[in-house]
Amino acid sequence: MRGVVTEWVQKLIERQVEDHRLVVWYDPERVYADAVAALALPNTTVVRYDGSFFQLRREIDSLLNEEQAPRLVVYVPEEQARTHHALIELEAAGVVVQPGQQPPQRNTRLAVVARNALKDVLGEENAAEIERQVESGTLSLANLNALAEKGGEISKAVISLVFDTGNPQEIALGFLNIDRLDDQIDKKAAGKELLSLLQDSFEIDLPESITWPDVRARLAQHVLMTELLARLGKAAPPSLTSAKVAATPTGTETCVRLARMWRQVRDYRDGYVAAATKIEQDFALRTVEFDAEKSADIETFPAVERALMRHVEGQLLNGAGPDVLDLAQSRLSRFWADVNPMIQAHWALIAASAQVLLEADRIAKELKNAAYKRFKQGPAPIARRTNVAV
Repeated sequence: MRGVVTEWVQKLIERQVEDHRLVVWYDPERVYADAVAALALPNTTVVRYDGSFFQLRREIDSLLNEEQAPRLVVYVPEEQARTHHALIELEAAGVVVQPGQQPPQRNTRLAVVARNALKDVLGEENAAEIERQVESGTLSLANLNALAEKGGEISKAVISLVFDTGNPQEIALGFLNIDRLDDQIDKKAAGKELLSLLQDSFEIDLPESITWPDVRARLAQHVLMTELLARLGKAAPPSLTSAKVAATPTGTETCVRLARMWRQVRDYRDGYVAAATKIEQDFALRTVEFDAEKSADIETFPAVERALMRHVEGQLLNGAGPDVLDLAQSRLSRFWADVNPMIQAHWALIAASAQVLLEADRIAKELKNAAYKRFKQGPAPIARRTNVAV
């Protein structure tokens, strides 16, 4: 794996080797696993802990016989605290690099590395935004490397002046929901840059001669259908497989993240509902049979929500289980129940029905057990009658 961010962290390790020779590199989140595989430093041995400290020690014993510490990098994809000081001798002879380590030049926290590596490419403001996204867990090392390849263009684009950000996700979200900025895009002659940004970031084909409302409609369809098909995977209905969607994992992840962000921003929810309803009609999604197991975590379209309801109602007819109740209760707090009172009421009714059926089943079992216990005890003895003279 090559890229600006990967190269930056590799140079960080190289500087530590030059200064201290022996480096113990802890990576508890394993974000640099691929980077280590490609790490090649001059006259330096790189070894990787693979579950056995005894095996690791055997690999490096021959390097520890000299008075001077060897040029050695020991990569441990675990937390330092969980090693129980197994590498204390190596740490004493060299230095430790890991997330949060001090001084700062030994801190390999991905968010910090990303900001330092990208600030010259994206600028301080955008690099700080990237740092926040990495901290939230939305960007991986591969994503950062891919972003850096396009970052030089994005950070200098006039389009960032229109949307007050250089972040592609925020630009796309703003464009989908704030049509009053269309005039500003034209006035600043930023249309070509916007189209290029959307094409590169979301893997969507857009002709140059297209109106902004059409771009908005196409982008919404592309993003939402990409999310739907990505969630369904191999269970996608054949009638939908011809839809044009992002083709690579990076493009798919970017679209899925935008769709999720669109639903989360309350000010933009009405726009999402309108777009999803229109796309649902265009693809006749209400007539499509969806795989219930794969649909349980999908929030993209109301048609999928209703299909899931029908499936759960069918399960109720065959006897409710705790999993049915858990599913119904979980959907009460999901997107479509939150924006549509009828859907929320429907799920509430399903949940209540499941609770009643489960309670009825429990009572029936208790009555059956009680009857069985009485049967095993046999008939109750008949009390002997005693004649008493009055």
